[in-house]
Amino acid sequence: EGCADKLRELLPSILPRLLQLMQDPEYYVRECACFALGQFSEYCQPDILHFNQSILPVIFQTLDDPRPTLQGTSCYVLEYFCENLQPSTLRPYLPLLMGKLATLLQSTQRSTKEMALTA
Repeated sequence: EGCADKLRELLPSILPRLLQLMQDPEYYVRECACFALGQFSEYCQPDILHFNQSILPVIFQTLDDPRPTLQGTSCYVLEYFCENLQPSTLRPYLPLLMGKLATLLQSTQRSTKEMALTA
């Protein structure tokens, strides 16, 4: 927040590394990268939407993470990223997305269920 204009310019160079870090073997690295992507998704609209083909598959992968905090953070990213995405862009991803969110709704963690509902 506060430097979104500059970050928008840097998205093409930042996002590939950030998406790579979301697949890091270390849990904390994945969680921090996911949170950062959520911040970019919230504050770098609409520019970040141009990267949907790279971003959405990685977010979907993090929804499957066994850690509830990362699942919740992924839902936060989805909420802000998809907010301004055109329906025609999101439509091909809907079956996979709905399946993953439905799975999260079966979680024993209340916070995970809540985040899945808001996504």
